Amino acid sequence: MIGLKKGTVDLVFHQEDWRQIAQNTISELKEKLGDMAIDICHIGSTSIKGIHAKPIIDLQVGLKTLDEIIQPEPLEKLHLLGFSYRPEPGCDWRRYFRKESNGYRTHHLHAVIYQGKDWNRHLLFRDFLRSNPQWAKKYDELKLFLMKKYKNDREKYTEGKSELIAEIFALAKKSIQEQQR
Repeated sequence: MIGLKKGTVDLVFHQEDWRQIAQNTISELKEKLGDMAIDICHIGSTSIKGIHAKPIIDLQVGLKTLDEIIQPEPLEKLHLLGFSYRPEPGCDWRRYFRKESNGYRTHHLHAVIYQGKDWNRHLLFRDFLRSNPQWAKKYDELKLFLMKKYKNDREKYTEGKSELIAEIFALAKKSIQEQQR
């Protein structure tokens, strides 16, 4: 099951079918975007087993340049897959797309520079939580607490996670540095 109404926060425990839904969507995106999509990855909490997540599949597509994906031809191809472009004034690090079904958001697509800071940041966070269950549990517990507190305020829910996310990033970076020594 995937999908969530705009502005709400509802977390469900990890569902095995999320991986397959992500893989199917990645295959469709690769077919439509061709060589423009250097790589496409499943990110976000739905990509981490053992924790709760908003039932929305987060994907990131790696590009050479951000604006190539908002040209008429790729926009039309994404539209055929149900993705609509959502411009974010002042946002210079990504191009954001959303897929909805019957008023429920089902997918987020973050178009970022391949191997750039934001590409690497999403993968670092995901991979750290996948390989550090104690931190995944801590993140999960905070999300559940915040969901109860901010059920109808996604912005406050997201804001409430920021301090722990920063701590996890710092630990993940430190872990990478230690591995490189």
